Amino acid sequence: MELRRGDEEFPAYLCLSTDLLSPEQTEGARFLNAEEQEYCATLSFERRRHSFLLGRYCAKHALCAFLEETNPCVISIQSGVFSQPVVRHPAKSNVQVSIAHSAMWGSALAFPESHPMGIDIEVIRPARTHVIQTQITADEQALLQQLPHPEATRLTLLWTVKEALSKTIKTGMMTPFDVFELDTMDAGGRFVVSTFKKFGQYKALSFLLNNAACSIVCPKNTSASLNLENLPNA
Repeated sequence: MELRRGDEEFPAYLCLSTDLLSPEQTEGARFLNAEEQEYCATLSFERRRHSFLLGRYCAKHALCAFLEETNPCVISIQSGVFSQPVVRHPAKSNVQVSIAHSAMWGSALAFPESHPMGIDIEVIRPARTHVIQTQITADEQALLQQLPHPEATRLTLLWTVKEALSKTIKTGMMTPFDVFELDTMDAGGRFVVSTFKKFGQYKALSFLLNNAACSIVCPKNTSASLNLENLPNA
C-alpha cells in the first residue's frame, strides 16, 4: 500500500491469501519460529490450527516485505496483554502487524508504529446477518441502505469496519459495540469509505473479494492507495 500525509510517506504491506495451506506448508510450518511452532502444537482443533497458521503465514509475508527480511523465522509475533499481536525482530523495532482470518481467507497488514492501522476480513454468510443486525444503530441502518449491495454483503462490510477499528485502537471487541458507531459511508469509488462518530481521526477503506468483505482502518487524513486488481478474487 502507498500511504501519504502531506509530504510524508509511510510504508505498509498487505498480504491476502485464500489458500488452504498444503501439507508441505503446515507440516513443520517453516515460516514459524520454535516458540510459534510449540504453541501451534497445542492447538488440538484442526480449524483453530489452520486459522492460526493462515494468519501467521500472511503476517510473516507482510512483515518480511516491510522489514526487508528473507527469513520469516527470525520474526516473532507474540501476544500483548489484550491479545494484540506484538512483533519482535532482532535488528528492527517500531513495526506492527494486524492479522485477520475467516474460513479460507487470511489477511495481514504490516505498518510502522507511528501510523496506526488495523484490518479485518469476514466471509459473507447470509445466515449470520440477523446477529449483525442486533449490533447496529438506526443511523447505521440508514447508511447501509445507500450501498448498492445485497443485505448480507452490506452488513458484513459494516462488521469488518468496526472490527478493524477495534484492532487499530487495540481494544478488540471488549469495548461496547456502539462506541464504534459509523458516521458516514461513501460508496462512490473503488472503496467504501467510512468515518466514525466517536473516532473522527480515523477512516475505513473497505472492498469486496469473491465471497468476503475486507476493511482497513487508517488515520483520516492519510491518502491511501491500493491496487485492487492485484488482490486475489477482487
